[in-house]
Amino acid sequence: MQRIFLFIVFGLILLGSSTAKENPRVFVFTDINIDSGDPDDRQSLIHLLWYANELQIQGIVPDRWNARSVEACNMVVDAYTLICSGLGEYEGL
Repeated sequence: MQRIFLFIVFGLILLGSSTAKENPRVFVFTDINIDSGDPDDRQSLIHLLWYANELQIQGIVPDRWNARSVEACNMVVDAYTLICSGLGEYEGL
């Protein structure tokens, strides 16, 4: 149910962004977790970050507020930061 809601919100953001001059602001709640939960949750967060240049991500908050959920969010954001820092090498191509 939560994924359907996120897809609807994301779709509406994409539809509205074609006429907007600045990137839409997004605040994300996720049920990501390392120990349990669906691996799809991690993939969805990675997919969101794939479009980070088209959105203003204001925050990412795990629904289950425990150390493992926060760690899972941090792992995804750290991996994204690592990849983006390496992309500067290819800027001149």
